[in-house]
Amino acid sequence: MIRNILLALVLLATALIAFQLANQRGKADSSPDLSQNSSSANSLAGFTNTPGSARPNATTDSTSPSQFVSTAGPTSQPVTDGEFESGNALLVSAAQTLNFARPLEAALRYKIDLFGQQVAGPGFYVQAGQGTGRWRMELQGGAAPSEYLLTHVNDGQYYFLTEQIGDSNQVSFVDLNTVRDQLEFKNIASSAPWMNIGGLPSMLKHLAEHFEFQEPQQTTLGELTVYKTVGQWSPQAIQQMFQDIDGNYPTLHELPAHIPHAVQVVLGSHSDKFPLFPYRVTFFRIDESETSDSEQPKLNPVVVMEFFDVKRLDSVDSHLFYVDSNEERSINLTTEYVRQAKRVTHRK
Repeated sequence: MIRNILLALVLLATALIAFQLANQRGKADSSPDLSQNSSSANSLAGFTNTPGSARPNATTDSTSPSQFVSTAGPTSQPVTDGEFESGNALLVSAAQTLNFARPLEAALRYKIDLFGQQVAGPGFYVQAGQGTGRWRMELQGGAAPSEYLLTHVNDGQYYFLTEQIGDSNQVSFVDLNTVRDQLEFKNIASSAPWMNIGGLPSMLKHLAEHFEFQEPQQTTLGELTVYKTVGQWSPQAIQQMFQDIDGNYPTLHELPAHIPHAVQVVLGSHSDKFPLFPYRVTFFRIDESETSDSEQPKLNPVVVMEFFDVKRLDSVDSHLFYVDSNEERSINLTTEYVRQAKRVTHRK
């Protein structure tokens, strides 16, 4: 179950085709709660985390982890620069900006509350940027004897997922050239619908395509001025992603228990050192059991990802995008990715 939950972190963050692959993995384990707020029910502004640890590296401009205490809420106001007509336009612009940005790295922390289990831990993200599509993300946590480290690597030609759980080690991969050829993706970094192939730019692009976002609000996150937007699944996306073989599909409130109803994205403002960088992405489910007709819906966070200590890099060590894999022992997921992508694409 632990693999199930951890892979769901990435797949929920992009809400996507490969989700079924995660439902057949491993057993569950829990790790310490990173949140200072122990309540399971939160408003959109109510999730606060303690600072995490960043991987040391010689870099330039950076954000401080001490800035990550949310003060978003009553002080929010509409974004007034006129550039973004909707939250969807904001995310599209953010995806393009991040895809072609200079190399950068960031520490991250995540918290997942799914299937009756809570999993939390630190991580690390680095991307070469400049349209290369090369990136690496690490997620770690657990306790002996079930410590885990999930490493996602895109070297521009292959996507690798290395799963180290206790003493076991498994490598899976996707041949990106085959994906491009069969799906006619010219730029896997910005066109692939899975974060775990295209990284953060792809995640933002996917959210813009499949969720309907409200007008962006300008608010604060610690000492940062940020843009915040909240969205829910579009009816077209629900039909596309969840339609069964008989042509039936659920409403928003009928989605399976592991699928979120809504998402909030917090991005750096144009005055930030890292304009439109996604500092926080939170997926929510609506708790209808605690909501009356006269109340605002109670939103429970099920997946939270926070990025901090963001740093620009002059260059990225190429070894970060190298995976020592034995093709005979690795699991080739290329055919399955292409099959599921075509299945969803044909519904559009």
